Amino acid sequence: MDNTENRVNSIKTEGERQYARAMLRHRTRRTLLRILAVALLCAAVYGLYTHFSSRTYDSVEMSRVTDHMTADGASLVNLGETIVEFTSEGAICLDTAGRTIWEQPFEMERPMYSTAGSVIAFVDYNGRNVYVMDTTGVRGSFTTSMDVRALTAASNGDVLCIMDGTESNWIRIFSAEGQEKVYFVRNVEESGYPLTAVLSPDGSKICISSLLMDGTQLRTVLSFYDLQKGDPEKSYLVSSYEYQDEVIPMLRFIDDRSCIAVSDARLMFWDFSGDAPTLGVNSMFSEEVQGVFTGPGRVGLLFMDKTANEMYRLDVYDSAGNKLAGIPFSLNYSAIQLTGRRIYINNARNCLIFREDGTRLVSGTFDRSVLILHPPLRGRAIYALTGKELDEIELR
Repeated sequence: MDNTENRVNSIKTEGERQYARAMLRHRTRRTLLRILAVALLCAAVYGLYTHFSSRTYDSVEMSRVTDHMTADGASLVNLGETIVEFTSEGAICLDTAGRTIWEQPFEMERPMYSTAGSVIAFVDYNGRNVYVMDTTGVRGSFTTSMDVRALTAASNGDVLCIMDGTESNWIRIFSAEGQEKVYFVRNVEESGYPLTAVLSPDGSKICISSLLMDGTQLRTVLSFYDLQKGDPEKSYLVSSYEYQDEVIPMLRFIDDRSCIAVSDARLMFWDFSGDAPTLGVNSMFSEEVQGVFTGPGRVGLLFMDKTANEMYRLDVYDSAGNKLAGIPFSLNYSAIQLTGRRIYINNARNCLIFREDGTRLVSGTFDRSVLILHPPLRGRAIYALTGKELDEIELR
């Protein structure tokens, strides 16, 4: 009896082993097939990416989206996925289908504006009425107690205003509804004349460039403030740096933790990721800067082309200060935009589009005059206002 049971158990055990081996082979084959399928899919995706990322085009083609009469003398500015059109009498915001998202009437002699992300703010030069909007509607408006000489918007809707006093300058930060969040009073003799001041996108960090004269010598002081990490008793000041015989008129946050400063001799990248900003890349140059252009996480410095093969050279950097490309071109441009890892250079009749590695994507001619080119933040659709209509531009 025991021998019979042992034989049965032995047969059962052997059968289980064979079953287990069969299942293991089956599972292994299924796993290998899945790996092969994923590998083929990745190869296909990579092939498509390589194809489209390396593809170049021969021309551009314009097609009408809808009629739109741009007001005489109007200024146009891209704001996120929308276009803002403004005059001294007010502003309107259009989406890429030509629909009006909002209208904001105002009366200004010399309207100034500042954009950050999807936010735009307006004020008249030496005016007091500030208007704040975004791509969805009006965020708020308020009236200041002093004349505004300059303003800077933040992506969260805050607005920094520089106001001139008799002996001191005031720098005030307001919410979109007009609530004063913080202010700085800067005596001209002690702190210098504020050339410019900027807010980080989240509204928590401030950088001020001030010019001081000591007899016949001048110096610029960069002052950095952090409303989250700074000491309120020290006016939130976290650090400051002086530069002798150097003027720094250009400051810009290109993301929440990266601020650039441009003088006539250098490009500086300041990193706000620590308790106090630190200087990262300090790129010196001897050529005269023709223009500074910024986009999300990118900055471009325009120089005359030293090789004489082209008219200009645009040096493009990322937020860490790494130089991505030096792009030579000769187009008599009216606008340069760094958007969506591409560089758009255009005038009323022609455009050049480059990838940020310097590869030219297309050199095209518009068949009608373009007032503003609207590159995509995401996707591939490019739009333009011509004065009479809104057009979509396709690369051919």
